[in-house]
Amino acid sequence: MWKSYDARYTSLVNVSKSLSSRNANEENVYKELSGLEDALVEQDAVIILNNMTNPETSLLALKHFQNKLKLKREVTLSHVALKGCRKHRDLERAGKLFEEMAERGVKRDNVAFSTIISCAGFCSLPYKAVQWFEKMPAYGYSADHVLYSALIDVYGQRGQGTWIEHYVCMIVRGQRSGVLMP
Repeated sequence: MWKSYDARYTSLVNVSKSLSSRNANEENVYKELSGLEDALVEQDAVIILNNMTNPETSLLALKHFQNKLKLKREVTLSHVALKGCRKHRDLERAGKLFEEMAERGVKRDNVAFSTIISCAGFCSLPYKAVQWFEKMPAYGYSADHVLYSALIDVYGQRGQGTWIEHYVCMIVRGQRSGVLMP
């Protein structure tokens, strides 16, 4: 079907653009993607999702890939979809996707947490970023330097240096809410 990597990539980006321009419904998305199923691999799905500009259609495409492809690392597609929610400042949709990951048995990891925390920052909702940060222990995760950096970045974007100083002190002490960092 494709003669070179560049031709393949260009074709997949064009699929992304076409999907993004369609109405967000399963029929349109499935119709567009059904002609590619035999030729698609997991990396192709990542390219398509990463280049989509319509978050609603993007999540429908994610669902299609989850149902039709034999995925080795479904978490990667979920991370790309979360990144798309962040890019489009759609914290509500990111939260739903985060919960759907659990329903599908996809491990929610520190990458997912840092993406949703930074999504809250992109949405100018630093208190939501803190809420997601504080939820981590309930999911079996503790903060690492990447997650602290995501939270610090949220407050840095808002010019709230006092909170940045607070979290930097926590990093130096190696603590968050009395729990030692790994």
